[in-house]
Amino acid sequence: MYEYRAAMKSYVLNIVYALDLLINALFRGQRHETVSARWGKISGHVRLWYWACRLLNWFDREHCEQAAARHVKIKEATK
Repeated sequence: MYEYRAAMKSYVLNIVYALDLLINALFRGQRHETVSARWGKISGHVRLWYWACRLLNWFDREHCEQAAARHVKIKEATK
């Protein structure tokens, strides 16, 4: 039963990640960038994204900032 749950959780997280990338692509985001990474990069300039990141921080501390940092690493690795 535990193996099924772990596999299902991984499957669902993969789908959520793919949807996240798709939404970012639809809004002309950079390749391999998630919505959270995009929000993290512009949260200092756009008040709405600042508050969206603050909301995400309730669930995952410094989520947007960490996502933006991961995106930079991925971007440099894929050059």
